[in-house]
Amino acid sequence: MLPAATHRFAVLGFDALGFAVAVLGAFSLVVASVVARHARTLFLPRRGRSHRLAAAAYLAWLLLGVLETCRGADRSPARVAAYDAALGVLGIVATCTAARDFGGHRAAAASGTLDAKAFVTRSEMVEHAFYQGLNLLQILGLHARRRYARPLQRAAILAAQTAPWLARRRFPVNSFSKNYGGGRDPWTLVNVLYRVKKYQYVFYKHALLHGLNATNAAATSPIAPEAPFFRAYWLSLNAAYTMEFFLQTLVKRRVLAQSHMLALNKLLMAGSSAAAARVLLLFVDWRVACCSFALNMTRRGRDFSSTAVVAAAAVVLKT
Repeated sequence: MLPAATHRFAVLGFDALGFAVAVLGAFSLVVASVVARHARTLFLPRRGRSHRLAAAAYLAWLLLGVLETCRGADRSPARVAAYDAALGVLGIVATCTAARDFGGHRAAAASGTLDAKAFVTRSEMVEHAFYQGLNLLQILGLHARRRYARPLQRAAILAAQTAPWLARRRFPVNSFSKNYGGGRDPWTLVNVLYRVKKYQYVFYKHALLHGLNATNAAATSPIAPEAPFFRAYWLSLNAAYTMEFFLQTLVKRRVLAQSHMLALNKLLMAGSSAAAARVLLLFVDWRVACCSFALNMTRRGRDFSSTAVVAAAAVVLKT
């Protein structure tokens, strides 16, 4: 699978890794410059100080990782694992403190932060914390998979990565599709971006979450999370998860124009898609991802047991 995927990138003449790193670097540079000019008003007010400090710590940690990725820094697996664990924990803390300190507003339509009149609800923040937890368990499992290679150990790691779905009903569910449905013009820029985000979520869930975890559990050669292309993907994913909320905050505080926020969202979506495409081609069996999607359509709300079926399919397909 690896040689064919590499060949396709060469034929297309497209350096997905270079593009993703360049986009991630450019995006981070713009955000860092805005934050540097307005740090006092963003992070020092007393109201919601715990969230402001948590968000500042998370942003600084994320930008540090982006800087090292752009520099091509060579880091040991143990150091990368420690960085990823801290990034995941900081993301969860920032999200939970946001729900406590700033939750309560009603959104203009449904889930999402792209509309100029939208406010992030506490419900969205709590749901976001669920997915932040999934991210943390996924990356910890990918790091652990390199050390624990026996079949039962692989199964235990996959079960731990998937276990949060057993409690999914305890968390709110917010729909992207309600933003562009109900008679609204589907072709406005904001509604097109909402639709793209919806498709990206479906792709992420079945290809880059369940599909990646199951394929990696069945593989004899696991993913190396410290590899440059995976660093670009992982940091892009984390930035995509958190920056749409932070960018909306910058708009509401009138330090960033709505049009600039949408442009930054489009830039990050393009870069993260390029990085994700490379990971997909190299480390996800498309048949496994399709199996996950099919099971989701027929067995909604049963992600844990469905992932067990997907993992069994991955083992069979590998042999």
